[in-house]
Amino acid sequence: MIYLLHGDNTEASRNELIRLRENNPDAEYREIDGKTLDESAFVTALESHSLFGGKVLLVVERLLTSIGKKLALLKKIANRVHNLDADTIVIFWEEKKCSDSVVKAFGKVDVREFSYPKILFQYLDAINPSNPKQILSLLHILLKTDAPELILFMTEKRIRELIALKAHTNLTGLSPWQVSRLTSQNRAFTIDKLRAMHTTLTQAEYSLKTGTTPFDCSQLLKQFVIDELS
Repeated sequence: MIYLLHGDNTEASRNELIRLRENNPDAEYREIDGKTLDESAFVTALESHSLFGGKVLLVVERLLTSIGKKLALLKKIANRVHNLDADTIVIFWEEKKCSDSVVKAFGKVDVREFSYPKILFQYLDAINPSNPKQILSLLHILLKTDAPELILFMTEKRIRELIALKAHTNLTGLSPWQVSRLTSQNRAFTIDKLRAMHTTLTQAEYSLKTGTTPFDCSQLLKQFVIDELS
């Protein structure tokens, strides 16, 4: 069996990876970091049989990201994987969403995408002192379907990105259009305001973890919007 787990919601894809591993407790476990792929080591890990004569479960992480658009190499690897015997389970795990061309080149595998809902990014993009009603509206919708802890984490992440951009720090892992969007959003804030917002969020997170607040995460998120963006 061959699986491809990908998408920007790495927590969900990691949980699925753990679940698949736990579903095969008797399999001999092997792991390869695709970023430092050595082809001979990869072939050995793929094709060598279990020392105990049973199943082999091989997890290959970040391989497709490192290969990028080298579809010929991808197809070569895919051919090897598809020719394995039934006792070998291969799970490819990617921390980003793979392009349709990469998925297609990889052939017939069990593809499972784990992505954040689009409305989450609408909410993050709307964070602006002039949009409190819109932000609260989007937040209410989000809280009906998504964990408030995830929303808090992503809100903190967005504020950190804005602070880094304001401080002229290079933002790695972001495409040019994402940087452009953040640059536009950043104009609505001063560095001091961003730092104050970040402090509020980290204090909220700390109070939740230590149980020192009478409010739940949803209430703290709503209060953050009212206090910091109104």
